[in-house]
Amino acid sequence: MATYSGIPKWTQVSKQKIQRTDEWMSFTKELFDNVSKPLLENGIRTFHTLPQEEQKLLVLDAVEVMKTKPAYANLLEVVNSTLDQELSAEANAAVAKKHHSLSKLDFISLECENAVEAILNKWPETKVHMRQCLGVFLSPKLRYLLWKVQLENDKAKKDYQKAVLSGDKKRLVSEIDFEISQKSQSLLISDSTLGPLQVIKAAQSVMRHLLSYYHRGSTDRTGLTDTEYLLAVPFVYCTLSAFFTKDDKVPQQKQVLNTEALAVLASQYSMFLRKRPEYMTTSQAGRSFNAFATEVKHILTKTDPVLVNKLEVLVLRQHKSEPNVKSRSFVEVVFPWLRTLLVGYLSLETVMYIWDQMMVGYGVENFDPLPSFCALFILIARDSLVESSNWKELESKLRSSLKNLTRNDIRGGMIQYKLNSRLSGVLEKAGTEKRLYPVSQTSTLNNLPPWREWYSAKLSKYLRSNQQKKLEQLPLGPLLEDDKDDISLGSFQGETVEELRNERDNLVEELHLMRAELADARQDLSEEKLAKAELQEVADEQIDRLRRQIELARRRAAPTEPFSARDFDLTEPEYTESDTSSVISAPLPTPPASSKLKVAKSPEHGPKAPSRSPSHRGYTEVDGAVESAPEDKEEDVNKEEEEALDVLRSIVGRVMSGANAMAHGVGEEQERLNAKTATDMKNIRRAFDQAKMDVLGKPMTDDELTSLPEKERMKITLVLNEATKKRLQRLKLV
Repeated sequence: MATYSGIPKWTQVSKQKIQRTDEWMSFTKELFDNVSKPLLENGIRTFHTLPQEEQKLLVLDAVEVMKTKPAYANLLEVVNSTLDQELSAEANAAVAKKHHSLSKLDFISLECENAVEAILNKWPETKVHMRQCLGVFLSPKLRYLLWKVQLENDKAKKDYQKAVLSGDKKRLVSEIDFEISQKSQSLLISDSTLGPLQVIKAAQSVMRHLLSYYHRGSTDRTGLTDTEYLLAVPFVYCTLSAFFTKDDKVPQQKQVLNTEALAVLASQYSMFLRKRPEYMTTSQAGRSFNAFATEVKHILTKTDPVLVNKLEVLVLRQHKSEPNVKSRSFVEVVFPWLRTLLVGYLSLETVMYIWDQMMVGYGVENFDPLPSFCALFILIARDSLVESSNWKELESKLRSSLKNLTRNDIRGGMIQYKLNSRLSGVLEKAGTEKRLYPVSQTSTLNNLPPWREWYSAKLSKYLRSNQQKKLEQLPLGPLLEDDKDDISLGSFQGETVEELRNERDNLVEELHLMRAELADARQDLSEEKLAKAELQEVADEQIDRLRRQIELARRRAAPTEPFSARDFDLTEPEYTESDTSSVISAPLPTPPASSKLKVAKSPEHGPKAPSRSPSHRGYTEVDGAVESAPEDKEEDVNKEEEEALDVLRSIVGRVMSGANAMAHGVGEEQERLNAKTATDMKNIRRAFDQAKMDVLGKPMTDDELTSLPEKERMKITLVLNEATKKRLQRLKLV
């Protein structure tokens, strides 16, 4: 199985199944031919000699050619059916395990979002495909990743990280930090449209930190405008909602963002303010607003020309009554809303939905959804606007009419007045795809494949609670097809046999998947571990053999009364050829004291080694030896034990030496491994210290960490270990 990469398991399983199909092989073969053909025509030998950009362009052209051929259509059919089957099976299993209260539809939506998040996080260049999410409600995590890749600003991000690592607070905090803190707190408390952000305890401190750092790096020393305060709200909410899912239950001291998240937040905010339209930076509608007003008026004229005429008459009547006032367009009624991009005028969730639509096509030429949204606001409030008698009343009625506007109202209005097709048309012209799928209108698409696996497994409440138990009770032996029909219906009154068979099939499939994972895990054992296991087995055998030798020597050396052959174990021990060559044979036992021995003539040279006599079984003729005493017997036994122990130590030492050489090398290789180990330890320690800064926001010694309460210390240690591991992975050290 592939290693974990953050991508959901069902997508990886689908990929593996697709790559094993004949349709995939046929498609890749034709694709290879389409790529090789232009190479041969231009005299290019290998594909890898081309620059990376030319390689990408050549493959994209080949794919475009393949889209008109049957192989591409057949592959799409296989992809759709495989994803349908795996996703539905994953949803059935999750809902049956009763880990949560989500329905099958909710779980499938959640899994699709998780897959998109993982792909977008791993391959940021795939952000172009997020254009298909125009009009879709994005989850907090998916929104955060979309904004992150669309407003990417590496230079600003690195500048913030350098300022943090320098330890100089003056590079992070503005001289008007207290004023910024007071205004941020006042804004969050007083503005009723910021309800979701008010319950997040860390919102005020994060907003103060963001604006203080932004003002520290700006050239304007007078202070921040109200617009800059309001424009910071969506970025703060986007970041906090992605990191804290249960805001009202998370303690304030634990709502802490790491350095990476704060760096992304600061870079996003500065990038957006630098690229915002010119009319957002002025206090009055000027020339920069004229093009915007013309676009809004054009949309309204095509949608509701009667409303346009009434509003123009209203503005003209107002101008005649006040001749000193400059003539203006009725579209200017929404100008104050645009300066803050609707923040403070609509509810925060509605504002975030509109900002999501902006970010979906951010950077695309001629893509600006704001004229369409402003035209929609005027269309929704038309009944109140036509009854206005002056400009102030026009502004007041527009705001009161849209005060409770929700994101569902906006999406429904965009579909009703066909304003979404205008925006999707701009994205289609800018993209490489011939047609974008409007995800929010799946009912209008006739070319998308239907769900076939939706009702593949009908689950009941009492089946859900028992599914895991039945999976554990299944035998590990091979499952026969005939056993699938052997189902007892006694405890499942009211359920059909077909439903129970489907349930059993799902369990069998899960069991097969578990077996496959177990087999893959066994194959992943390294050669080093296998070698160590073999060495350990050899060592155990040698130790056991020596233990038997020592026991045999002790029995033979035991003192006896009248000497007889039965006092000795005359049965020869069973040895193999390898035993006789690797193990020293035990010496014969010392004869009893009653045996006749000759007196030695030269005792200064010590006794000679005993030799086995062929004529007397069990006796030994010793030349030059004195009659043995009990003390001599004990010394001989001790010598035999010491010799056996020496052999044992020698063999164990050789085994351990061999294992150590295999694991750590010898000579120059051992020195190189030791140096690399020392370097890795330094890198790990450095990564751990940096993880303390990222997680805790300040350096903390090991003694300070040890002095914390046990529960808090364990939680902090787990977080630090995870952060250290991620940092080492980014540095490619693990």
